[in-house]
Amino acid sequence: MIFPARMKKLELLVLKEDRDLLVQDLYDLECIEIIESEITGKYEIPPATKECLSRSIQIDRMLNFLGNYAPEEKLSFMEALRGKEIEKKEVCLHCADDLVGDAEKIINELDPRLKALEHGIADIEEKIEDIEEKIGFLEELKDLDADLGILQSTEKTLKLIGKLTEQDHDSIRQSVIDATEGFCRVDFWNNMVFITTFSEKERSLDLIFSTYSIKRMDVPELKGKPKEAIEVLSQELKDLRAKREENISEILNIAKEREHELRTLKEQLEIESEKATAFKNMAATKNVIAVEGHYPVKKERQVMDTIMAHDAVVLKLKEPEKEPGTLLSNKGFFRPFEILTELYGLPSYNEIDTTKFFAIFFTAFFGIMMTDFVYGIIITLAGLFLVKNIKTGTMRDFGLILFYGGIATAVAGIAFGSYFGDFVNGENYLNANLPFIADPLYGAMEILIFSLAVGLLHLAVANILGFYQRMHNGNMREAIVENISWLLLIIGVILAAVSMMLGTPTNTMMVLAGGPIAFAVAIIMVSGLRGGPTGMITAFMSFPGFMGNWLSYARLLAMALSTAGIGMVMNLFSEMAWNMKIAGLQIGIIFAVVMFLGGHIFNLGINGLGGFVHSLRLHYVEFFSYFYNAEGKKFEPLKFERTYIKYIKDKR
Repeated sequence: MIFPARMKKLELLVLKEDRDLLVQDLYDLECIEIIESEITGKYEIPPATKECLSRSIQIDRMLNFLGNYAPEEKLSFMEALRGKEIEKKEVCLHCADDLVGDAEKIINELDPRLKALEHGIADIEEKIEDIEEKIGFLEELKDLDADLGILQSTEKTLKLIGKLTEQDHDSIRQSVIDATEGFCRVDFWNNMVFITTFSEKERSLDLIFSTYSIKRMDVPELKGKPKEAIEVLSQELKDLRAKREENISEILNIAKEREHELRTLKEQLEIESEKATAFKNMAATKNVIAVEGHYPVKKERQVMDTIMAHDAVVLKLKEPEKEPGTLLSNKGFFRPFEILTELYGLPSYNEIDTTKFFAIFFTAFFGIMMTDFVYGIIITLAGLFLVKNIKTGTMRDFGLILFYGGIATAVAGIAFGSYFGDFVNGENYLNANLPFIADPLYGAMEILIFSLAVGLLHLAVANILGFYQRMHNGNMREAIVENISWLLLIIGVILAAVSMMLGTPTNTMMVLAGGPIAFAVAIIMVSGLRGGPTGMITAFMSFPGFMGNWLSYARLLAMALSTAGIGMVMNLFSEMAWNMKIAGLQIGIIFAVVMFLGGHIFNLGINGLGGFVHSLRLHYVEFFSYFYNAEGKKFEPLKFERTYIKYIKDKR
């Protein structure tokens, strides 16, 4: 099957009293996409369902607060790769009102307690910051043998202390005398200035401080000498920090005892609030709810059995009236490559799913570009490692793609006689003389011809798929112009190449190859005539475009040459370093091994990335341009993401 999964439409009538169990079952099926019902009378989302979202947000705020004080969890590489396993709590179906009630009990119990701790910690941290600032100021004065009281301003007397950045004491002194009309005292000590004057002169002195970039330092209202005050403040600071630690310890205890409970309840609330997605598309009368949706045909028996298990249900199944969402349904070898198809864009419902062809050609192209047996084994093992350690998700699919690509690389390496470049077959190395079909370095022309032949095959498959898709959708004229024309051109090129290989006379070759090519040119140009001068120009420019697409497959040769060439150079450098001696010691062996391993790891990494990207490009740019529009909308069935709970049906 080369099209996306076939869909059917269901129309369902159910009593309102059976709503919760039915909606839960629709979500648990994970294969029904609810669409907006065309029946008049929209179903109003229950208030309790809306309330679940509000309660979920409140619990999320509490969890965020608890998380702020949780110690950072350090995961091993394997734990980070596999993900942390979470024990799931078994729960029965609860109605929204019950969930809201449960949430309110927990919120009323914990929220005031957490807010008190939050405010308490905020107050403590504010006091700590204030004390640290005071201690910082007093550290500047700790060598001053005077009571702090004499440095504090009174109702009529202003006493200022400033931290100096300029050392022009005379200018500062004169400016203060002028601003205070001589009614002042100015002293300098340890890069600080002490000023005593009348209170009404404060504004004038602030201007002087600004002019001379003097930092004003306010004296805290403390008694005793600076050293004594520092001791008192330090004890207060110690007590406050201990109090803060007590509060944090209480928070951590709450998190340990209640976090899993909160996360479980939050997930239940989110699941219930998510049902609004289904409710808003339903229609309703006084006693009945109407539901419409799409589901995959292959799930029909499961859908029918689940729905008909409910009492008083009316169910009608039929072909979709509007285009459903796209669901890719590949299996086995092809399934992991769906992520690469989706990366470009999904096919529409009546468009060919290219994944199967993508998988085959992508794997082959990647192998040809990497073209080294040992690299292939390493890539295969890397892919196998991911597959064995990751059970689901995109990374597992990527591991499978690497696994298949590694096998293809190993096969290509045997065909091209490449094992760590020329390390195995090279005359200066192991010289094993293992058999091979072609050498990318010394048989570049053969590899180029092979690459272009593979490119023609790839383009031919693209146009065959395009022809079938357009015919399937009733677009015969478009199929002839857009696909048959290029297929005829490809056939003509193949016949010309075969004739040249067989030594066919020129006249015969002209007839065999020229006929299909001329017919292809005629179709394209006649089609261009329908568009006037612009259409003719477009039709004419399509030929260089086709040649550009075809020649683009020469990158298979280029990447194979790059991989083999860099591998050969790394082997050569390693050989040169082998006999290196310093002070009579043959340490070149160490350099050679490091260069050999490091060079081949670099080659594997840089060309592995290049091979992956260029294999994608040959599909996204060259292959897809002949038939694939990627305008599909993803099929999004009702589905709950459960991390902390496991739903079990009760006996109702």
